[in-house]
Amino acid sequence: MALKERTPISTGNSRLDRGMGGGLFLDTLTLIEGNARAGKSVISQQLMHGCLSSGYRLALFNSESTIKGLVEQMQNLNLDIRDYLLLRRVRIFPVTAPNPDQNIRAQFMRAVIKEASERGIIFVDSLTSLLSHATQSDVIDLFEEFRRLCAYGATMVVTMHSHGLNSPLRTYLQSLCDGYFQLRTEDVGGELVETLEIIKTRGIEQEEGPIIHFEVEPRRGISVIPTVSRRIGGR
Repeated sequence: MALKERTPISTGNSRLDRGMGGGLFLDTLTLIEGNARAGKSVISQQLMHGCLSSGYRLALFNSESTIKGLVEQMQNLNLDIRDYLLLRRVRIFPVTAPNPDQNIRAQFMRAVIKEASERGIIFVDSLTSLLSHATQSDVIDLFEEFRRLCAYGATMVVTMHSHGLNSPLRTYLQSLCDGYFQLRTEDVGGELVETLEIIKTRGIEQEEGPIIHFEVEPRRGISVIPTVSRRIGGR
């Protein structure tokens, strides 16, 4: 079902905003899927900085780096979050891989629920390590809990590695989420570039969703390559 029209949050990148139908919509669940080093964290950080720049408060559950490493990485993308950290506009929580006998996922979900009630916007980058011993049923249960939180007013952006998704699970999560992005690295004109395919946004699946090719440049961040940004089918 398509979501009611609401003013979206700008990502701070006009090309990305257009591909997303205006930006990140509130009360939605967005999944960003991709292989290692395909740019999942970069896109997530761009969305996160857009939320902070627009005056929102958020929580980040992070398994990809330390807080110091994250701050430095985002500075290198021209996305400085130091002031937001000092003002407690953003809280960062480490996510670690659970042992089979630990109930880390339940602890994680309690923390997500608490932060969603206090801040409203949740980023998880990435969920893969938390699901290292999970069954497909565990993954579905977790995303259905995310979906319920969004139905009550939370906004969530989650990244996952593609290797953690088989075809039936990918299809189910795509139907469950309001936004579904796939990232991959492609050879375009003899050069390797990052590729973002926006399969679903605002609860609407797009048969010919936007494909955005981009590079990540030091101190500039995401730089869209307009000559190869296109729609599926070359349209």
